[in-house]
Amino acid sequence: MTIYGYMRISTQKEAQKFDRQEAQLRDQVDVLINERVSGSKRNRPELDRMLELLEPGDVVLILSIDRLSRSTKDLLDIVEVIRSKGASLRSLQDSWLDTTSDNPMSDFLLTVMGALA
Repeated sequence: MTIYGYMRISTQKEAQKFDRQEAQLRDQVDVLINERVSGSKRNRPELDRMLELLEPGDVVLILSIDRLSRSTKDLLDIVEVIRSKGASLRSLQDSWLDTTSDNPMSDFLLTVMGALA
């Protein structure tokens, strides 16, 4: 089982940094992946690379749902890929987001909170 940490910031400018995300994820993951691209864009090479590497039992750990995606459809598509690989998704700040079990309430909240993020 590998725990992947995924960090995303939305700008190429140096003013925005990974520091806050990295500080919270670093000690909890085996592999830390970062990406500088808008969450509203689906073309995210590092995210796609991580999704390709996933194996059954792996975990994708994010700081918050908005770091994974800014689009509800995109978010649900990413979660479906993670699940299809036999892996799961967890969020540090969104404690309700944990796909390690089949919980209909978690699926419902994922859709609603994804729309709000």
